Amino acid sequence: MTWDMSKVIGHNARVRRTELAMDVATFGARMEEALGRPWKRQTVSAMENGDRAMTANDLVAIAHVLEQTPAMLLVPPLEAEDIQVGNLRLEPAALMTGSMAQESAALLIELMDDVRDVWGAAGRAKILIESQVIEQLESIDNRITGYLVNYGKGSSNGEGD
Repeated sequence: MTWDMSKVIGHNARVRRTELAMDVATFGARMEEALGRPWKRQTVSAMENGDRAMTANDLVAIAHVLEQTPAMLLVPPLEAEDIQVGNLRLEPAALMTGSMAQESAALLIELMDDVRDVWGAAGRAKILIESQVIEQLESIDNRITGYLVNYGKGSSNGEGD
């Protein structure tokens, strides 16, 4: 799918706002405070949907409010197949050159390592939990069996009445 830069910025802003658990009204109020002009719900919605052209001041304010760098708001998401800028049609990688591309690659590698670590920990936790549950179930089973054996002995002697 072809994206323009307004849609890229809006998408990234919405994702980041959601990560911060910030509602639209709070975001709008903080933008209004930063820029000194109204940022109503409709303005936020239009920006997040890529339907609003933004100035450099808007971009910097959005980044500030979302505790993000302006450059990170300009990084196309994976689902963007190409970027339309006026008459230019660019591949997303064309926007990430030099240190930004290196930083992004390093971050992705770090995140993949973290994901592998978490999956490993989850696997180990699953094995530990399963063994503990099995031990507890065996203990309960032994107690029930012992009770039934003792109960059976008592009732066959007439003591259970």
